[in-house]
Amino acid sequence: MRKNTVVLIAAMTAIVVSLTGPMPAAAQLSQGAGDLRVMTYNVDEGTDFLEVAAATNLTQFLIAVGQTITQVRATNPPERMKAVAAQIIAAASTLVSLQELDQWFSGSFDPVARTCGPMALEFDLLQELLGALAAQGASDEVAVQARQYAFPPTPGLILPGTFLCVQVINHVAILARAGSVCQCSLRQHAAWSGAGTESMGLRRCEFQR
Repeated sequence: MRKNTVVLIAAMTAIVVSLTGPMPAAAQLSQGAGDLRVMTYNVDEGTDFLEVAAATNLTQFLIAVGQTITQVRATNPPERMKAVAAQIIAAASTLVSLQELDQWFSGSFDPVARTCGPMALEFDLLQELLGALAAQGASDEVAVQARQYAFPPTPGLILPGTFLCVQVINHVAILARAGSVCQCSLRQHAAWSGAGTESMGLRRCEFQR
């Protein structure tokens, strides 16, 4: 039986891009007749950090952090990941490259001592997505993932007077459909040596006809 070898190099950069909303799945699907279907999807971390970037003093910065986590909460990440899962399933891809898979944490802040308390996980977009995929009958698994950037616990203020700390860790990942003919092995390598970029993985997949 003939084997075709396909090499997929995952090279992703730390660019924060917000999607305006999910496109209809049919509009995104290729109609090609190839052996391998690959999908890429920016799942949207829920904010563009515009207020944080625009802050010019401490008060503005504290309020901006509060606005940022408020924006993320308002997007309802668990429901959004259910919609993303439906589009991934409709695409029937063997491999899915995902960006902006954030973990959002929050905790208390003592404005007198100026210290953050213990941080608790609020949203984990990757786990929410995997759970949504499983609930909808898919069997995609994480083939490789990497951290793009991480902001430590940072004080914020939700007006009129709620102080808190917010932390975010941003990941990228590649999902592979479990049970497919793709037999993958991972070997680590440094994709590039940019600031804030960790080494990525090279996946080599063999497909049988």
